[in-house]
Amino acid sequence: LKKLILPLLITCTPSTTSRDIQQIVESMLDRKGNSWMPITAGKIVTLLDNVNVIRPEIYGAQPAIELLRQLLDHGGWYDPHSRKFNQVTGVNLVATMNLPHRYP
Repeated sequence: LKKLILPLLITCTPSTTSRDIQQIVESMLDRKGNSWMPITAGKIVTLLDNVNVIRPEIYGAQPAIELLRQLLDHGGWYDPHSRKFNQVTGVNLVATMNLPHRYP
């Protein structure tokens, strides 16, 4: 029995937010308790294109990139409504970057 590998492309822009990324990834997942798994019981390979163009907020942080780091480091993220940690399994990340941007 082969497991499906689904592609997911997220093209980042300067206005991409952490909520945007979380909603796009969660749209490909099925919730089971506090865990999120791919709908097809396979894996999802997510390509994040132009991840370096996400504009920093006023204090220099980039919440969208911090969300991705949290997914890689801790295996999930916090639900903004319930504030509970949700385990995310079966999601692999690949990111691309262009030349650095300078913001005024």
